[in-house]
Amino acid sequence: MKMPFTIINSGLAERHFHTALARELSKRGHPVHAVVLGSRYANMYRTTNCYEEVTDLSEWMRDHWETDRHVLLDRARAIDEQYAPPGLWQMLAADRRIRRRDHDFNLRAACAQVAFWEQHFDTIAPGLVIGEVSHLHNYIPWAVGRRYGIPFAHLIAARIRGHTAIGDGPMEHKNTVATHYERFRHEGTPEDLQRKAEEYIAGCRAQAQRAPHIPPVKKWYQDPVDIGSVPGLLQGLKTWYSWERKYNYFLTAPTAKIGTWCRQKALRSWMTVTRRYFDDIQGMTDPFVLFALHLQPESSTMVRGQCFQDMLSVVRNFALSLPAGYRLYVKEHDVMFGQRPLAFFHELKHMPNVVRVSPYESGPDLVRRSSAVAAITGTTAWEAAMLGKPVVMLGHSFFDMYRGIDRITDPTGLPDVFRERLRHFEHDEQDLVTFVAAVFASIVPASMDDLRGLRSPDDVEGAGALAKALIERATENSGTTP
Repeated sequence: MKMPFTIINSGLAERHFHTALARELSKRGHPVHAVVLGSRYANMYRTTNCYEEVTDLSEWMRDHWETDRHVLLDRARAIDEQYAPPGLWQMLAADRRIRRRDHDFNLRAACAQVAFWEQHFDTIAPGLVIGEVSHLHNYIPWAVGRRYGIPFAHLIAARIRGHTAIGDGPMEHKNTVATHYERFRHEGTPEDLQRKAEEYIAGCRAQAQRAPHIPPVKKWYQDPVDIGSVPGLLQGLKTWYSWERKYNYFLTAPTAKIGTWCRQKALRSWMTVTRRYFDDIQGMTDPFVLFALHLQPESSTMVRGQCFQDMLSVVRNFALSLPAGYRLYVKEHDVMFGQRPLAFFHELKHMPNVVRVSPYESGPDLVRRSSAVAAITGTTAWEAAMLGKPVVMLGHSFFDMYRGIDRITDPTGLPDVFRERLRHFEHDEQDLVTFVAAVFASIVPASMDDLRGLRSPDDVEGAGALAKALIERATENSGTTP
């Protein structure tokens, strides 16, 4: 039997993509095991008949729930000793859902999951674990797998549409891109990759003005807020009142989901009607640096942003570091619109040099008009780099090694960096082409762009190419042949 693979589910949108991938791996003789959290996902994966085994982590936690606090604390200390970094608290902080539970639950869940992965690696010994490092049940196998010598493949939609990146952990595919980037800079870029890079960059610059993600509405009550489907709410209600509620931290009380929807709708409506929380930028002519607020909680800040998670603190540091004559445009994230407290925008109003930009404004057009972009990580930084603009970043990203980007770890260095970049920045077009070619060399032509739009595994494009790349990654690590 060929080497097995393990796929970890992190959400409903991934199921068809995972099934297509499992089908392709199975065709090549590789058994695939699935690890999910919750009976709903477990049933979905089992009915596909593509997996050797499907494990529901909530069932495992129910059967291995440690109640003795002294044993629990000893186990937690042992986990830190064996698998850090990252430490146990860092792994817990990386999961935006488990943070809703209390301290004791977090410890018990983490210890139970570590025990599961230790047993899984001892018995199954997969050649590769495939998942997404933004949830605890992905973070733990990545950390534990390093000690067992089992690699982790972090699949993520690449910045280049129609392609998927294969990372080796929470830093996405940074190491692979950096290797190709340095090699191409010293040895030259292959012609086919150079042509692809030039065409991609030209396409980015040729795009007409793009609409904002949430288009302006004529009436406040027309503002869309996604609450999910009625069947999904009913299924959630059924699961909420079962044994699973105690162990499945993905579950949200249906009443809480409705309450959140009502609150977000009310805040969006109030902010749209009063027009007191965003500034009118139409008549402003001063040069500006753009900072787009992040979706929170989310791995871009929780994992790759590290110490830079407080948006008000980040905005203040950026605003006070700009040279005289420049303003800081702070644009609200479209998904977060209505989720931040109103006090957040009142605080922004009283910060010197800050302009509050509505989420109804087009982010890509603001990038084009800006003098530079400041970011923790994310799309605006990537788009600015493609347009040849200076970028100042605080967090990790697969593209932060590009020489047109300054990654700052110490905020006290921001004034000097902004002064230098805004006054003396010279764009190197050939270096940008070389970098984008390195990105193309590091990704696979398989689409993860619209997982929610998939209706069946047959809709997944490039699953075969992705399976081949994953098998190559696993065999390269093990030293065997496919």
